[in-house]
Amino acid sequence: MTDITLTAEEQVRYDRQMRLWGVDAQIRLMKSKVLLINTGGLGTEIAKNIVLGGAGELVIVDETTITESDLGSNFLISEEHVGSNRAEASLKELKSMNNLVKLTHQTTLPTDVSGFSIVLATDVDIETSLSLNKLCRNAAGGPVPFITCVSLGMMSLSFSDFGDSFDVTVENPTTKEKSTRSQQFCPLEVTLTKDWSNYKVLPSFAACMLMWSLNIDVSTPVSDALQLIESAAEKPQYNKLVPRELLPQLAESCVGTLSPVCSVMGGIIAQEALKVIQRNAMPMSNYFIYDALVESKGYVERIL
Repeated sequence: MTDITLTAEEQVRYDRQMRLWGVDAQIRLMKSKVLLINTGGLGTEIAKNIVLGGAGELVIVDETTITESDLGSNFLISEEHVGSNRAEASLKELKSMNNLVKLTHQTTLPTDVSGFSIVLATDVDIETSLSLNKLCRNAAGGPVPFITCVSLGMMSLSFSDFGDSFDVTVENPTTKEKSTRSQQFCPLEVTLTKDWSNYKVLPSFAACMLMWSLNIDVSTPVSDALQLIESAAEKPQYNKLVPRELLPQLAESCVGTLSPVCSVMGGIIAQEALKVIQRNAMPMSNYFIYDALVESKGYVERIL
């Protein structure tokens, strides 16, 4: 794996983290090419961590024009950037964090992701996530690891698909012996056809899926959001899983982006991306929910 030699600058910059995960893991990261979709509150946190970690290249896709509402969630931009492209405006600050990472941006989604190490989609709807997941699954040369995550006010949800079987090499900290472990994953589409009640999911999982399916705009009045949520909650997949007393809280929560939630979730998703690239720890399978509204915790729901 050590087929490239670290420069003096790279050795100094990455010294502390290489002491944590080793030279080979750092080299894998430096050879990686990451695709990140959108730089809202969640995407910004992920981008920061990927850049500080030392990825080889980060490509950001974002067609959004910055408005004043972005200033409260994207810490890479300021008032002078209003009216500019969100990804382009974010690049300068990201570059200042680590000039060793190649940073580019574009406004349209690629039709071929085979050259990427992982695809990270943030704050896209279910339909877009399904399309991206299929694109990653059908990539030339084998499946490209895929994570989609959404910020839902006081809650956040992610889904991961790393192919039918994902292998990592782990080292026993005591004996230093290495072994290979495998984990099964499945497409997002499969999980949407399951009866979630059979998996004994927590209410906040179903609540997150309900809000994700609605894709409520942050400018929506709370009263209108509540009507949409109440109507959707009558559907069979949500009816018995989402408590009715929770609906008003969901309506108040889902019409805003909260930076603390994005910070926590963004750090977790970036960590998962590093696991996938470095192949030295098993990533989560396959849903992760961060719930600061009901359960006050983060947890995994595995639905295959």
